Amino acid sequence: MTQALVVATWLVGVTYSFWWFFLQNISAFDSRGIYTQQLSRVNPVRYPELLNQLKTKYSDEQLVIHWLDATCSCFKFSVSEIQRQIDNAPSGVQHLLVYKGNLRPKNEVLADVPVVDLTEQELAVSQSFIPASPAVSILTKDSPFYSYLGPHSSGLLCGTGKSFVDFTLNNLSTGFDPQLMNVMQTGCYCNW
Repeated sequence: MTQALVVATWLVGVTYSFWWFFLQNISAFDSRGIYTQQLSRVNPVRYPELLNQLKTKYSDEQLVIHWLDATCSCFKFSVSEIQRQIDNAPSGVQHLLVYKGNLRPKNEVLADVPVVDLTEQELAVSQSFIPASPAVSILTKDSPFYSYLGPHSSGLLCGTGKSFVDFTLNNLSTGFDPQLMNVMQTGCYCNW
């Protein structure tokens, strides 16, 4: 009887801990509904002026912006996938990192990638077009529309499924711009 109670208590504790550390952040990428109304009215969606300024400043051809929150429990799952995507990107692709609140991780992850520190006003503006983190936006030189906006890959954890970044960059290299808004994907995300 006592042993069964100890085992039952242990199972409840482990289940709660699993939920607390992992499942509490499982949600739709756009759980706040930022793009739901826009996509019902117009597709593709133009990206905001802030992204146009970043594209003009940092990119010749294609710009991949990784939107990361180092304080989000999902962040640690995304680092290896983002590094893989950066390492395997075709030539002509510029990667940038933007950290929520300009709070960088304490360790030197993704150290070779330029980090853009946004002003307080720019960070506030970014909340109107970045629903969650980790996220990625892909922009091309000649288009005012997103080539891709959404999570890095499918699966509950970043890097456990198919890479949407690889898919988009491969399509762009063949001359096809998918203009994909992947806002319904479910996974481990924190609100931006």
